Amino acid sequence: MKKKIIAIAAAVAILAVAIVGGTLAWLTSTDTVTNTFTVGNVQIKLDETAVDANGKATSGARVKANTFHIIPGDVVDKDPTVTVLANSEPCYVYVYIDNQLGSHATLNIDTTDWVAVDATSKAGLYQYKSIVTLSTTNTELPDVFTTVTIEGDTLDNTTLAGLAGKTVVVKAYAVQSDNVTDAQADGLAWTALHG
Repeated sequence: MKKKIIAIAAAVAILAVAIVGGTLAWLTSTDTVTNTFTVGNVQIKLDETAVDANGKATSGARVKANTFHIIPGDVVDKDPTVTVLANSEPCYVYVYIDNQLGSHATLNIDTTDWVAVDATSKAGLYQYKSIVTLSTTNTELPDVFTTVTIEGDTLDNTTLAGLAGKTVVVKAYAVQSDNVTDAQADGLAWTALHG
């Protein structure tokens, strides 16, 4: 009988361990945290209105280049426009103007919206007046300028001949505004556009 009591006690002990073990399995829990990183972007486009042979804006088609016939005293249409594309990160926007016509052509730069960065060390570089914020639609910025006025009666034939083939080139640049100081952005823009 002693063997029977020991066998029953062992069976009860095994049953108890099985019940406790099963209960512990039912009271366990698992959890996971997953961090997924995405990359944003900054995208812009720069274009201007197409012009006719006289330098006057046409039907509104947007182009990357125009050809102008220089006539002393003429005022020609030129409206370089920067657009920050939809879903771009908040950014600083810059333009660099390389006016190879020099003092013989005056650009009516919109200095209210486009601020000269530093006329001495970074001549020709302009920054849009504020950070362009994230938008689900394209954000068209104001024209950098709208006309180019060719020097009038003081432009002699020799100087005029020297202007043949010269250009007014506008380049645009945008850089994220998060974690970038204004001075850092100025330097990045100058390096990217001036070179």
